[in-house]
Amino acid sequence: MSRPGGKKKPTVLKILEGTLRADRANPNEPKYKTVVLRAPTYLCKERKKLWRKWAKILTEPGILTIADASMFEQLIEVKFALRKNQALIDEVGGVRLVKAPSGYPMISPLHTIHRQLSMLHSSLCGEFGLSPSSRPNVSGTQNKKKPATRFNKVT
Repeated sequence: MSRPGGKKKPTVLKILEGTLRADRANPNEPKYKTVVLRAPTYLCKERKKLWRKWAKILTEPGILTIADASMFEQLIEVKFALRKNQALIDEVGGVRLVKAPSGYPMISPLHTIHRQLSMLHSSLCGEFGLSPSSRPNVSGTQNKKKPATRFNKVT
């Protein structure tokens, strides 16, 4: 069950902003090492190519860690499915309305699938900070210099 209110701000970001309160900090918060994730062997060539491209993009700022592997794999699968679905839509000429078995017009199942995949894609991209509006809510770990404040001592 989800919690009321917005998502919690990462502790690293609170430290950088100088808003971390020691009494509210989680001393047991897990800290994972940033690594370049290798593509699983069972992925096809096209998926591996997507994996390498996006792993490089997300590893550089320190966003992708070993704990993100399964969610990152979902992101790659959704990106791949979106590409394939768009190719199918283009193949049929982008027809949005089709005739249902009952004879009435209905939205093409390809467009329905595309819309659902797009919503899932947006959600996953938000988790990794890949949209302009979600980027401020994600903090990486590499290439950051901590400002000289009293909060640097809190870990």
